[in-house]
Amino acid sequence: MMHTLNNLTRNLTPPQRKWGALTVAVLIVALFSLLTGCDSKADQEARQRQKEQDDAMKQLTHQGDGKVRKPGESGFKGY
Repeated sequence: MMHTLNNLTRNLTPPQRKWGALTVAVLIVALFSLLTGCDSKADQEARQRQKEQDDAMKQLTHQGDGKVRKPGESGFKGY
């Protein structure tokens, strides 16, 4: 494989080699950013909104004494 790669690069002109090297570098950076989890701002905002919704739901389902209501259970206490 290395022999074939050497033959391929030997036939390229210097500008073609530069563009090839630039393409490989961009691909490596893109792959690295995907693997390290670099996220877009929209992804971060969506996660923040989901966390806020989860926190609000937790607060809604907890009663004053710390007991968690079951689905369909009223939050009112009978005395």
